[in-house]
Amino acid sequence: MPKGSEQKTLVIFGGTFDPPHIGHLRIFEALAARFGRENVHIHPTFDQPLKKIATPFEQRLQWCKLFFKTAVVSDFEREIQSTCTFDLLRAYRQKGIRPVFAMGSDQTRNLPLWKNFPEVLDLATWVVWQRVGDPEPVAWPLPGSEGRPLPEVIRHDAPAIRSTDLRTWAELGQFERCQGFVADEILQDLKRR
Repeated sequence: MPKGSEQKTLVIFGGTFDPPHIGHLRIFEALAARFGRENVHIHPTFDQPLKKIATPFEQRLQWCKLFFKTAVVSDFEREIQSTCTFDLLRAYRQKGIRPVFAMGSDQTRNLPLWKNFPEVLDLATWVVWQRVGDPEPVAWPLPGSEGRPLPEVIRHDAPAIRSTDLRTWAELGQFERCQGFVADEILQDLKRR
């Protein structure tokens, strides 16, 4: 990057989005209010080494484009064949982009399992979102992360719903429990499984 040029800030809101739901939308809105809508990109995880993904990437990518109507939905993880956040953040930095990585407070406890922890913490500014009233504190600093900046914590009032709950209800045929949490088109896809 040429000396004196400014790096673009890009907020990466990543996740499996299997399926994307109203809680994800509320978090996106909070991030957009904080950083600007044009700076927040939705990143469906291409591959997730720490958990099984039930739905293929292409389907989750389409769901995100449908659900986050006004957001930029990126397939950059697929483009670089990323299987971990370290590779994704490093690829953005190599493009001269200063990444901000947004993650849920429930995921902070898994960070020590991530590839190249704690070095991955140095590749981005970290933002952790936490539901208002969530009894679980943000697990930071993590062992090995001492001396690194603390993340910004954004509190939000998103419903306490998880994609896992929605998939479970769909598998049990309890589609009425999914209504209001996902777009109708996504609910129809879940019914066809």
